[in-house]
Amino acid sequence: MTPDEAKEKLALLRSALIRLSEHFDSLQIFGTVVEEEGTHAFNNGVGNWYARRGQVEEWLDQQEPLDRRDPDDPGISKPS
Repeated sequence: MTPDEAKEKLALLRSALIRLSEHFDSLQIFGTVVEEEGTHAFNNGVGNWYARRGQVEEWLDQQEPLDRRDPDDPGISKPS
């Protein structure tokens, strides 16, 4: 990914945040682009930093039981 492409991705994130922020008190958006040379991560947020951090921590806590499931369980969707 070129620096200009990365700037474009970040600009898209910021544009979405501006539009969504009219409807929410705080937002945090994460995105990734997987390419042959590696994964590029993007994130940006608006609003109360503590609220955003708390929401991420709550989401991680909710995901933890799912992380401990048996990967061979047929009820678990596997990445394609």
